[in-house]
Amino acid sequence: MNRRIVFRTSLASLAARIAVSITLTSALAVGLSACGEDDSGPKLTTGADLQSCTEDDFQAAPLMGAGYNPESGFTGPVQESYIAHTTFLILRPEEGERFNQLTGPIIADLETREGLIAYSLGGSDKCGTVRTMGIWASQDAMYDFVLGPAHSAAMAESAVVGENGATTSWEVLPDEIPMSWDLARRKIGETTALY
Repeated sequence: MNRRIVFRTSLASLAARIAVSITLTSALAVGLSACGEDDSGPKLTTGADLQSCTEDDFQAAPLMGAGYNPESGFTGPVQESYIAHTTFLILRPEEGERFNQLTGPIIADLETREGLIAYSLGGSDKCGTVRTMGIWASQDAMYDFVLGPAHSAAMAESAVVGENGATTSWEVLPDEIPMSWDLARRKIGETTALY
């Protein structure tokens, strides 16, 4: 049975629609076991422990938002620094539909958030993983979103839709944007903020 995960977003300031689709097939269960997902294994302590599967089929939308256009850069005044975040989740194959239901309200809320500069969503069929990356004007703006109703509702179900996950944030300079997914993977590998 195929499960399809679709990320949908519209950015009013750019009049664009991003769609990143991830199809989870019945072979995903085999893929996850090949990627080291075994409850009898050692306790996970860092994000590096989660990333044992090589996401060689990883696809992502470009980093974009009301404050950043991938073709022309920043759309407003450039700050001295920004807050970057990245998240990583290993999905439960049978929870793709529920994941989609949780993602819609998050993206709708995200696009209205003051202080969001840009974001991107991506994932890997092979590894059954999803990732986010975002740029925020401040840590307060990021946490206002994280603690908002849509994101809080999804966080409450993270153990239902996901096997394991990790998140981290850090300060970035304007010339470090756009960030690469390799950097996001390194940052997840360094974090101990697992869920």
